[in-house]
Amino acid sequence: MDLVALHQLGYDQSAAGDWQGAIKTFQEAIVAAPTEMAGYVDLADVLIIAGYDQEARAVLDIGLGQIPNSPALLIARCMAAFSVAYANEAMLEAARADFCSRLHGLRAVCFASPEALRESVRAIALKPPFFLPYQGRNDRSLLETHGALVADIMAAVEPTHVVRPRRPRRRREQIRVGIVTGMFWRHSVWRLPVRGWVEGFDRDRFSLIGFHTRAESDDQTNYAAARFDRFVQGRRPLAQWIEAVEAHAPHVLIYPELAMDQISVQLAALRLAPVQCTSWGQPTTSGLPTIDYYLSSDLMEPPNGDEHYTEALVRLPGLGTVFQPEYSTWGDPLPETDGWANLDVTANTVRYFCCQSMQKYLPMYDEIFPRIAMAVPNARFVFVNTRPRATEILWQRLGAAFGRYGLWMMDYCRLVPTMGTAAFSALIRDSDIFLDTIGWSGCNTALDAFRHHVPIVTHPGEMMRGRHALAVLRSAGVMDTVADTVDDYVTIAARLGLDDGLRANISARLAAATSRVFGDQAPVRALEAFLMGAKPA
Repeated sequence: MDLVALHQLGYDQSAAGDWQGAIKTFQEAIVAAPTEMAGYVDLADVLIIAGYDQEARAVLDIGLGQIPNSPALLIARCMAAFSVAYANEAMLEAARADFCSRLHGLRAVCFASPEALRESVRAIALKPPFFLPYQGRNDRSLLETHGALVADIMAAVEPTHVVRPRRPRRRREQIRVGIVTGMFWRHSVWRLPVRGWVEGFDRDRFSLIGFHTRAESDDQTNYAAARFDRFVQGRRPLAQWIEAVEAHAPHVLIYPELAMDQISVQLAALRLAPVQCTSWGQPTTSGLPTIDYYLSSDLMEPPNGDEHYTEALVRLPGLGTVFQPEYSTWGDPLPETDGWANLDVTANTVRYFCCQSMQKYLPMYDEIFPRIAMAVPNARFVFVNTRPRATEILWQRLGAAFGRYGLWMMDYCRLVPTMGTAAFSALIRDSDIFLDTIGWSGCNTALDAFRHHVPIVTHPGEMMRGRHALAVLRSAGVMDTVADTVDDYVTIAARLGLDDGLRANISARLAAATSRVFGDQAPVRALEAFLMGAKPA
């Protein structure tokens, strides 16, 4: 099999979730062409997705031994500094320091020659620091350095698109708003925040253009396409995407996330519209100097939120977008059976659902679980195995944490595989208490818990991404389960576990607040008003 075919096979295996098959295929590609950087980069990608961070770094180091000055390998090695899960807090700090050191050395490598610059174009967009924000820190400085590098690389290869004069809008002309993302399918970015905006825009004043930069397509893709005036979809080279966007001459471009889609990052690093915005599909600053505004939620942002963004912060009221209950499961019906039926529960078991992605569980907060268990002996904590290798690390940490309290973790913790949205929602529905993660809060999941009137315990972080559940509870006007400290978090979670009447009271108040949270159109009206007068920041 030739090299091109090997790589395509590896991509297909990876897309199908066959990580072991993809790993073997890319290993064969390296053996066939040991001085080609693509094999090392692709193998490292799959290893990282599968949760084998250390192995990915080792592969990239071997590649750099073969091709020492490859920008693609150096960029990939920089972004691979982070792990999906950390064995301890010291490893987290070491990863951050490693990333910082490598990031500041990339510029000289990327601009070393025209060939290096060409290699950097795809690599720098394909390798955003996706796992950096999961550390729960203010990342503005690091992301500003990264964003400036991305923009400078794109400016060097696409100089005609760097500065674009503002197109004057004629009186009474509709404002053309383009939304650029690869997530117009059953993806959380379409669910929140994009769908509520698209459904709510006043179409007499605004014309909407969707730019779907990936090939993924499902019922939600068709649903989305029908709600745009124009919808451009499919894989195409960067140059053709630039042409497609410019052909529609948008007054505003909104990139709802800038961490998961390569084409979106490359386009956003150019000036293709007079006003360019991003939002909390990735709840942290883009760092790109070409992005003018960050569309956020007033209820989520801390008082000093403006300090966390290179963009000008726009605090839309409420949740910042519209959310409807059916968004949680895309309208799929929920199973009627008890979602916890096979999880070793009894009539008096207190069901705590811990449903966030494994990378959101930071080692400094492991002891909240045994501390709750000490107070609530009949507690059961259910986690979702989103990344098997990261789960192994978390399980080892939790085992040690429970052991420090003289408890055996397996008496209290359960693990379920990833599942469809309806089954997942049923697990939330049938839980007693929803335990939010500290540092990066749940948003879609918190809204689903609210939908089922399940009490939500949250400890808001310093960054907006740690305050999603807080915003839901603020909107509902039910703040009893918002903790000021980690100790408060444990106390509230334990009190809810011990007091059935308190849980019922909180649940009833959440149910009564449904109309205040779901369907609120104020954020869309505020977004419209902002876009009517927005100028480049």
